[in-house]
Amino acid sequence: MRLASREARPAKTRRWEWLAKRGAIYGLAFLGALSTASSVPAKDIYIAQTGSGTGTSCSSVLPVSWFNNAANWGSASTQIGPGTTVHLCGTITSALSVQGSGTSSSPITILFEASAKISIAVGTIFDLLGNSWITIDGGVPCGPSTSCSSTDTGTGIIENTANGTGLANSTAVHAILGSGSGNIEIRNLIMRNFYVHTSLSDSTIDGSQDTCYYANGTGIGTLSFHDNTAHDVGWCFEFQNYNTVSPTINVDNNYIYNMDHGLAIAANSATDCATVNFHDNHIGMTSNWDTTANSYHHDGTHFFSNAPPWPSCWAFNIYNNLFDGNWGTNNTAHMFTEQSPPNMTVYNNVFIEFPGNLLNNGFINIGGPSTKIYNNTLVGSNVSLSLGANLQGNTVTFKNNVVSGVNTFVNVLGTFQANSLSNNIYAAVISGGNTPFKYNGTNEPDFASWQAATGQDASPSQLAAGANLSSSGVPLSASAVIGNGANLTSLGIAPLDSGTSAGHTQTPITRPSSGGWDVGAYESSGAASQIVPPILLPTVVL
Repeated sequence: MRLASREARPAKTRRWEWLAKRGAIYGLAFLGALSTASSVPAKDIYIAQTGSGTGTSCSSVLPVSWFNNAANWGSASTQIGPGTTVHLCGTITSALSVQGSGTSSSPITILFEASAKISIAVGTIFDLLGNSWITIDGGVPCGPSTSCSSTDTGTGIIENTANGTGLANSTAVHAILGSGSGNIEIRNLIMRNFYVHTSLSDSTIDGSQDTCYYANGTGIGTLSFHDNTAHDVGWCFEFQNYNTVSPTINVDNNYIYNMDHGLAIAANSATDCATVNFHDNHIGMTSNWDTTANSYHHDGTHFFSNAPPWPSCWAFNIYNNLFDGNWGTNNTAHMFTEQSPPNMTVYNNVFIEFPGNLLNNGFINIGGPSTKIYNNTLVGSNVSLSLGANLQGNTVTFKNNVVSGVNTFVNVLGTFQANSLSNNIYAAVISGGNTPFKYNGTNEPDFASWQAATGQDASPSQLAAGANLSSSGVPLSASAVIGNGANLTSLGIAPLDSGTSAGHTQTPITRPSSGGWDVGAYESSGAASQIVPPILLPTVVL
C-alpha cells in the first residue's frame, strides 16, 4: 500500500566507546552462547561481486550470485544460516536478496569489510524478502559529528550512482526493502543518493516511495536503525501496516540530510500498534527538495493515520534530536503529526531556523491524547509570519520550553487541564503579520491576555525581550531560562534528567535532583557562556 500523505565528545573517543560497549555486549552474548545447547556455531562466509573461491576470506570469495541463490541458505556447514556472518568485500554492483532468517540467539550478520560498498546505478540494494533476525553492519559508527558523517567515507556504503535530477534515471527507490521483516538492525552505514534532487522544476517522483528503509507490513520484534549517515533521499525511514505485532521501532544516532522526510510512521487500521523511539539524531537540510510547484512538504518526523482514530496502544518517545540547516520554503514542520497520535513524549530537542526560512506549520505541529512536551529549545531566525509551536487537543502538557525569535510563540486549538502550560520562556517576538499568542482562533496580543484567556503560564513563565541564547540555543550568562524550569525528576524519565547532547554537538550536563532546572534542552548548571562545537554541515550545499 502506498502511503497516503496530506497536504561533546570527540568523534574518535565516541567511536572507541561505542566499539568497547558493543564488544562487551558481544562478548557476553558469546559466553552465553557457549553455555546454550541450542546455539548455532558461528560461520564466516566472504562475498564479492564475482569469484570462484571457497568463501573463507576476501582473497577467496564466493560471488553475489551464490549469496542470492536460496539453495545456499540453510543449516549445513557450507550454507548461510543462523549465526553466519557474511562479509562483503570490495565494490559490489548487484543487489542482494536475503534468502533466510536468523534466530534470536543467532542472527545473520551482513558485515562490510573495510572499503566495501554496494554501488548500483538505480534500484533496491537489499531485499530482505520478509526474513527476520538480520543485521546489516557497515563496520564503523557513522552517526552525527563523526568524521565519517562529515567526509562521507570510512564505513560501508550503499548507494545509487545515477538516479536523480538530470541523471540517467529518475525513479523512486526503496534502498532496503523490509516489508514483513522483524528483528532487523541496520547500523554504521552510509546510505546515499537514492534520488539526488537538485531542481525547483523537478516534481518527477513520489518522495514517499524513495526511501533508505521501507516496510509495508512489519514483522514482530524490534527494528533498529542507528549510527548511520543518510542523504539525498525522499523519505528516509518509512513504516506502515503493523497488523497486531506491535513492533518497537528505534531510530537513533543518525545524521540525515538532503531529504524530504526523516522518519514517516503511518497507522492503517484499528489493530496497528507500535512503540517508536526517535532520539539523538541530527536532522539537517531539506531545501534541495523545494520545487516551484510546492510538490514536496518537508518534515523531520511525520506521523499520520490512514484509518483514524489512532489506537491508544501507540507510544512515541522523541528526544535529544537536533533539527537545523536550510529547510527552504516548502517545509511543513520539523515535527508534524496528523489525526492526533496518542502517548507522545517530546523532550530535550533543539530546533534552529535557518535565516530566511519559513516555518509554515511551526517547528512542531503536534497534539493528541497524553501529549507531553518538556524542555525543548525553539530558536527562530526573526522572520515574519513564523510560528513556534502549534498545539492541538485537550491533554497537551507544555512545560520548560523556550521559544525565541518567532512571530507567534504558541497557537493552541483545544483546552487545558490545570497547570498544563508552565515554566516556559517566550522571547524576542517578531512584529508584523501575526500575533504573539493565539488561543482557539482568538489573537492574544500580549502575555497578560494570553495568561487570562488560558489560565496557564503563571510566573515564572514570562515574555522576555530576549532569551540570551547562543546561535545553537545554549543559554548564556544571565539568560532568562537559567533556573526558571520546573524540576521534573519525579517523572522518572532518565534521558530528561540530563540536558541534551543536541545531535552530539554539546556535552550533556546532568540536571539537579532538587531545585529549579533550566528551561529548554540545555542545562547550564548556572554556568556562564559555554563554547559549543560547530554544527556539521553537508559537504555539498545545494
